[in-house]
Amino acid sequence: MGTSPARVANRDANYRCILSQERAWARSVARLAIKPRPISVWEVMIPVFLIFNFVRSKNDREVFVQNLLFTKELALKASLDMLKNGRTQRAVMAPIEEKTRNLLANIRPEIYSEDIRSKQLQEIDFLIDHFSKLLAVAGKDFGALVESAYQSLESYRTFLTRLSNLEKEVNLAALRTLGARGDPALVSRMEETMDRLRSGGAENIFHRMTG
Repeated sequence: MGTSPARVANRDANYRCILSQERAWARSVARLAIKPRPISVWEVMIPVFLIFNFVRSKNDREVFVQNLLFTKELALKASLDMLKNGRTQRAVMAPIEEKTRNLLANIRPEIYSEDIRSKQLQEIDFLIDHFSKLLAVAGKDFGALVESAYQSLESYRTFLTRLSNLEKEVNLAALRTLGARGDPALVSRMEETMDRLRSGGAENIFHRMTG
């Protein structure tokens, strides 16, 4: 039995809502985590280094945002593909594995390593399940999607804790890869900011249910 046009439209609307939220979150992290001083791209310790694509036309903060969104956008697109086209999670992960394998072949190993890639793939695999939940429910905004998908603050916090741990594993892999060129202080500041923003957002979403 086919998927109704209304159901497909709902998933597309949810996709746009989730992507807008992820981009707003990444911009907030960048604004709060990066000190207001000129820094070079090579000073920024970020999860994956796709610098060759945009460094000439964007400032450091925008580069930071693009890198924060790298795994999120791959996972979100894969989730939509899986739901709209009836594909398995294994099937939608395959092109992501190929894409990151190609990056590995084309980026210097002291910048992007198999260590980073393997941790990113774990994060993406986890996020596909999360985004699939959000895409499958109905809601007028991101908070409503989270409410419907997770039902309780405790359940959503469990997800956020696991996501934070996976992201920190990516960051540790990146620090190992960069060695002396890494910036642990920025990583710590970034992680603290991410956790704080997500915790506050979760409180706001579920408190409005009972407020």
